[in-house]
Amino acid sequence: MRSFRKDKRGVSNAIVFVLGLVIVTVIVANVFLWNFEMNQLDWEKMQEDVDIVSVTSIIDTWSYNPSGYILGGSTSNVSGSVSDLTSNDGVYMTFRSYYSGTDTSDFVDQTCDLYSPSAKGTHSNFTAQQYGPDSIYDMLTEGGIGGGTVWLWQEDTSGYSSIGSYETYQFWSSWTTNATTSGTVTKIGIYVFADPGNSPQVKLGIYDDSGGSPNNLLGQTDATTITGAGWLDLDIVGGGVSISPNTTYHVAHITDIAPTTQWRYRKTATPVSRYRTGRVWPNLFNPAGTTFTSISYRYGAYRVGYYDPSNYRLDLEVQWTNASYTHTNEELCIKTGTTGTEDIKVDVWNGSEWINVFTDLTPNSWNNVSVTSYLNSSTFTIRFKDGNETGDTTQDSWNIDVTLLHVWSNQYAMEVDFIGSSNTEDWTQLAWVVDSAWTIGSVDVTVQLYNYTLGGYPTSGNGYMSYTSNATANTDETKSQNITVNPTQFRNATGYWKIKVKGVKATDTQFDFKADWIEFKPVKAGGTLFTFENSGSLTCHLVSLWVINSTVHRHYDIDVFINSGDTCSYVRYDINLPDGQFLVKVVTERGNMEVYSID
Repeated sequence: MRSFRKDKRGVSNAIVFVLGLVIVTVIVANVFLWNFEMNQLDWEKMQEDVDIVSVTSIIDTWSYNPSGYILGGSTSNVSGSVSDLTSNDGVYMTFRSYYSGTDTSDFVDQTCDLYSPSAKGTHSNFTAQQYGPDSIYDMLTEGGIGGGTVWLWQEDTSGYSSIGSYETYQFWSSWTTNATTSGTVTKIGIYVFADPGNSPQVKLGIYDDSGGSPNNLLGQTDATTITGAGWLDLDIVGGGVSISPNTTYHVAHITDIAPTTQWRYRKTATPVSRYRTGRVWPNLFNPAGTTFTSISYRYGAYRVGYYDPSNYRLDLEVQWTNASYTHTNEELCIKTGTTGTEDIKVDVWNGSEWINVFTDLTPNSWNNVSVTSYLNSSTFTIRFKDGNETGDTTQDSWNIDVTLLHVWSNQYAMEVDFIGSSNTEDWTQLAWVVDSAWTIGSVDVTVQLYNYTLGGYPTSGNGYMSYTSNATANTDETKSQNITVNPTQFRNATGYWKIKVKGVKATDTQFDFKADWIEFKPVKAGGTLFTFENSGSLTCHLVSLWVINSTVHRHYDIDVFINSGDTCSYVRYDINLPDGQFLVKVVTERGNMEVYSID
């Protein structure tokens, strides 16, 4: 029994040894087999040689031309047909422009009394000026005014302050008449700011001008004692001095002694006073001789005028409050009836003074004059003024039927819509082109492609182009636009499209539009065509593809076998290539990689 157990233990050891030997043999065999297979895979991988020959977008392009047209406004078709619009060949379809200018008659709005001098005279029926002509009149009648002094020029007395004496000087201040000032001045005034206290005497004079300086003494007053304060007005000896429009004059004064209290002040103002020393009372310098300018002061405040006896005067303002003032042509038009024997003048206010535009209105007629130089805002004021401003003892009247502003701008325009049809594919972009010429230079042109999503023609961005045509007439110009965002918005559900061309020019000359070539060209990007070439000795299996740029990294699974020496075309309709630079990369089942670069 013991012997049997010993034999049994020996058999077990033998079995363990054999099994261990078998396991070692299997492991070694597998190691050799794995090593053989790995060497085989490396060898096969090294034998692969795959190239990406090309990467091309699959694009469908269609070209359409107009099949009809619709005229806008009073545009007319002169010659040609839509069959002439298929190519840029100098064969035109021609359209003629129509008059599109504006022409407005704007009746006067209201009476007013805004500007100096104050109103004189009366209206009988102002409303009559606001419609017609219909022989219903507004009678303008002179009003009688009492006698008194009319001051043509008077300095503002504010801003003056007291100074030292300088009573041994002669001082001058200048005054320039306006365009309507003329006649004879008979009075000169000087302002007394304070009672001088010792009754000095003053003498005033008026001089003409030479190069901005006083020259010859034209007239003077008698000497008068200064007492009290306020305006001291003196008569010019000899009946006065005749003055002219737009002319500079100089007013002067001298005194005999220095006052106890300064009576005439000074202020900083322009033009400054001129002065001269060495005067001998009571003589004013004549001629003025060499005078000097004050550094910055104006000495004394003056006024100049004339005595107006009781007479009849007319000065009536009327006004437009919403006038159109941007037209090429602007006229003031006044229709009259019978008028008095005295002239009736019409002035316009230019913002600072009255400007005469009619020296007299012709009776029973339209009286028209350009006011383009003066009509520069929506508010426009004129006045009716009598021709005889002094010594008029006869009351006159004038019948006014209509007063209006006639404004207009000559302009021609051409407008046409070209219509056509297309397919209803899912476009990725749309190019549209208009090649044309105009028979006059510098036409303002807009070209628009109808947007069916917006329901109208765009006024900016996609579907809109504007330009000024070449300054040389009959110059062909090509205008085009490429739409890459929502191109299908520019057709309707059935593929219908339309293009509007409009040209406008402020001119007296009618012109033509010559359409040469109009094209509507949609594009559809339908995927990508890849071309691979296997230059290796083994069949290749492509399993992965990437499309990569700076912002996109897209991976696609593919299953493409390419036999040795073969070239393979592979289409993917779900891959659209990005714009600009990108890379295409493919990987084989064995792990080889090929990269294709697009710049």
